Amino acid sequence: MRILYPVGEVFPSPTARSIQIMNTCAALARRGNQVFLLLGKKRGIDAARLLEYYGLLPTPGLEIEFLPILRPSGQRVWRPSWGGLFLFFCRRRLVRLLADSTGKKDTVVFVRHLKLAVNLRRKYKKLLETPLIFEAHEIFSHEKPAGSRLRTLEERAYGGVDGVVAITAHLARMIVETFSVRVPTAVVPDGTRLFTLSPLNSQTPARIVYSGQLYEWKGVDCLLQAMAEVPGARLAILGGGAGGAEQLQRKARSLGIEDRLDFLGQVPHREVVKSLREADVFVLPASGSPISRFWTSPLKLFEYMAAGRPVVASDLPSLREILRHEENALLVEPGNPRALAAAINRILADRGLAQRLAGQALADVREYTWDARAERLERFFAELLT
Repeated sequence: MRILYPVGEVFPSPTARSIQIMNTCAALARRGNQVFLLLGKKRGIDAARLLEYYGLLPTPGLEIEFLPILRPSGQRVWRPSWGGLFLFFCRRRLVRLLADSTGKKDTVVFVRHLKLAVNLRRKYKKLLETPLIFEAHEIFSHEKPAGSRLRTLEERAYGGVDGVVAITAHLARMIVETFSVRVPTAVVPDGTRLFTLSPLNSQTPARIVYSGQLYEWKGVDCLLQAMAEVPGARLAILGGGAGGAEQLQRKARSLGIEDRLDFLGQVPHREVVKSLREADVFVLPASGSPISRFWTSPLKLFEYMAAGRPVVASDLPSLREILRHEENALLVEPGNPRALAAAINRILADRGLAQRLAGQALADVREYTWDARAERLERFFAELLT
C-alpha cells in the first residue's frame, strides 16, 4: 500500500503533533507500506537529521521529501501565505506520485490539517482519484455558531473526505453528530514505543513527574496545588513554554513548594525516556474542558504506561477509554487538588499497589504501540480501497 502524507509544517519540532506524525509514518513503513511524507523545507535539515531528532532509524519504505514553504515572521503589515506555497508544490508532487493510474488502486492520501484537506479535495479532486482520509484530534469549531468561518471550514473538510480517523471514540461520535458525517469512520488512539524497563524506584525524596505542555486545560495548576499536600516529594515538569513556566513558578512560590519543583523545559523526545525512568509516580491532571474530557489521546499517557510506573490521572471519558480505576491507574475527580494529592500519597505509601498498577498498565500498553496504531490504520485504509 502507498500512503501519501502531506504536512504543511516545518519539522523537527518538539510538539506532540510532530512526534505523532513521525512515529506513525515510521510504523506504517515498518509494516511494509510505502510512505511518502511531504514536509515544509527547513534549511540545514535532511531526512537523516530529522529521523535522528526523533530517535528513529532509517526505514525502507519511508521517503521524506521537503517542499518549499513560507514562514512569516515579525509584525509586518503584509504576510504571505505559507500554506499557499506549500499547497502549490504539494499538488505538483501528488500529481507525479499518482501519475501511474495503476498506483491509485492501492494508494491513499492521509492528512490531519483542515485547510489542506479542504483545498486538496475542493481544488484538485480530479487529480486525487484515490481516498482522501482526514485524521481528527479535536473539533476546532466547538461552541462556534453555525455559519462561522471555522465551522464552515470544518463542514467543508468532513464533506469532502472519503474517510475519517478519530483518536477517541467520543470524538468520533461527536464528529458524526455535529457534521452529519456519512463516510466510514475509525477510532485509532495515539501510541508509544516500548522502553527497556528499570525497577520501580525507592528513592528519597520521591519524584513525581508531569510531561507535556502547560496549557490551562492540561491541569498543571491543579497539580501544583496538590503538591502542597504531598510532603517531601519533588515534582519534575518536562515541556511547556517559558511563559507558562514563569506563571507556574509564581504559583509554586505562593504555595510554598518552589524548592520542591524542577522545571526541566523542552527535552528532546529521544531523551525523554531517561527522565521517565527517574519517576516514582506519573500524573496526568487534565481539566474537565471538552478537549480533555472527550478528545484527548495524550502521547504522555502511553509513555507513562510503557515506562513501568504507576499513573494518577483525571477521571475523564476520553481517558477511561484506556485507563481503569484501581486496575491500571488511579483516577480522580478533575480539578480537585485534594483528591489528586490523596491518590499520589496512597501510591507512595503502598509499594504493592504501585507495582500492581504499573504492571497492568505495562501489559495494557502493548495494544497502543506505534506498530499497533499502524496496523489499525492499515486495516482502515484497506477497507476504503476495496
